[in-house]
Amino acid sequence: MIYFRSPGEYRQLRVLWRQERGRRQSLDTQFNMAPGFDSTTGESLGEIIHSFEPQIAFVPDLSFVEYSPIRESEYRPSHRSPQLAELYKQKLDELFAED
Repeated sequence: MIYFRSPGEYRQLRVLWRQERGRRQSLDTQFNMAPGFDSTTGESLGEIIHSFEPQIAFVPDLSFVEYSPIRESEYRPSHRSPQLAELYKQKLDELFAED
């Protein structure tokens, strides 16, 4: 979300964004089915749907925000909770284990 000091700033940005319309690419959403598990009990919740959308190819140049961009090849996704990731992995292993 972006907040503007005055309505004129919003209108100016909207004009610039519309000028870029032809150069923007559409984003393809990916949907993946996966087994769901209760994070407390580990009980199966059935299948859940994960949706993934790529990030907009937009690098802001804002004088009041400092950041260090990284290349896509340097990005390493991480789990929000290592314990939950391990529980999920265990349940998947159990689900797909050969008898």
